[in-house]
Amino acid sequence: MDELRFDGRTVVVTGGCRGVGRGIAQRFADAGAQIGKALARCDWFLVVLSPSSVKSQWVKRELLYALNDGRYQGRIIPVSFKRCNHLNLSWTLGGLQFVDFMNGFDEGCLSLLRIWGIGYDEGSN
Repeated sequence: MDELRFDGRTVVVTGGCRGVGRGIAQRFADAGAQIGKALARCDWFLVVLSPSSVKSQWVKRELLYALNDGRYQGRIIPVSFKRCNHLNLSWTLGGLQFVDFMNGFDEGCLSLLRIWGIGYDEGSN
């Protein structure tokens, strides 16, 4: 993960207050991302999907905020972390591009970099 950097990015990770979601948020912070508390200033909205996050009223409220804010159009990314029914959180997630973190953090980060249009040369290791 040393090669993957998120310096200068503000990322809100909803569902990241405890457990594995917190671990993902911490890894982003360690990689240089500024984990924003203020939804009003983030570049992208990531929602970590797990059995507990899809039941969380706070995650639902934060996702609703992002869905209603036009600047997030095309910038909401559901992050599959643990198997769960994302429809329990919102039916709207089915129309978004998911990033799979169930096969590892580094692979998930590479997928995010592609979505964000940031190149990463795996041969430079």
